[in-house]
This record gives sequence, C-alpha cells and structure tokens, in this order.
Amino acid sequence: MKHDLRKLQVQDLAIGDWVYDYLEIPQKLSTPMYVEAIYESGDIYLNFNGNPADPFETTIKNVRGISMTPDILKHFGFRETEHDVYGLDCKDFKVCVVIIHVEKSNYVRAIVEHKDGGYRFDDNIIFVHQLQRFVFGFVRQPLILNYQ
Repeated sequence: MKHDLRKLQVQDLAIGDWVYDYLEIPQKLSTPMYVEAIYESGDIYLNFNGNPADPFETTIKNVRGISMTPDILKHFGFRETEHDVYGLDCKDFKVCVVIIHVEKSNYVRAIVEHKDGGYRFDDNIIFVHQLQRFVFGFVRQPLILNYQ
C-alpha cells in the first residue's frame, strides 16, 4: 500500500492525524500539524499544539504524509534500542518500530504488544498517520506527538 506523497485522499485521513501542509509559497512543508476537521469537499483544517489562533485551512491536494524517520519517532517518545529499531513503552502497551531502507524510501514494520497479552504487527506503514491509526486500532490509545 505504498502511497505517493502527492496523492493523499480525504479518505486516508482522520481527525488527530499528523501531517504536513505543502505551502505553495515558499514551496516547502509546514511544521507537523494535526487534522482538526475534514470536509467532503477536500477542505482540511490543520492545527498544532500551542497555536492560539484559528486553525489553518488547506485542501487535500496540499496535505502530505509525514514519512517515518528516526527524528519524528523521537518526537513521539520512541527510543532507539538497536540500529533502525525504536521502542516506546506506555502504561498498557509497547510499540516496536523497525525502519527498513529501500532505495529512496523508508518502509516500516511495527509491532504493538498489549501488556495484558496479544500483539499485532503491520509491515505496510509509510506515514506517521498510518502508525497512529494502527496503534490506536489495537490499544485504543493515541500516540502523542511532542513537536516543539
């Protein structure tokens, strides 16, 4: 399920997903922002923690997935346990993420283990919002981004 960075669709997103907004002027990506509202028309409202102003309005054509990198994982609280292996221990679960480098892309294998038993894995993750949804779908707790 490899997604083209330029081709996210409204159906790919959910409230709370972390993404970038492509700023046509000056042709760069914004700071990571979370999805605050999604409209059928393709209009999206994005925000970031600590923003005292109104959310940013954009369209789906300008929304980009955040690729999985060691830096972004660290902002979610992950720690490198081995080369390209990152772990996050939470109260009720733990997540292990392995970044696999293939040519110009990173692919991710993620394993979520619930402390009461049971686990799930997914080796089809490319973007942060996909990891968020995968973890939430199993343990019903969000991953928290601390991006300052």
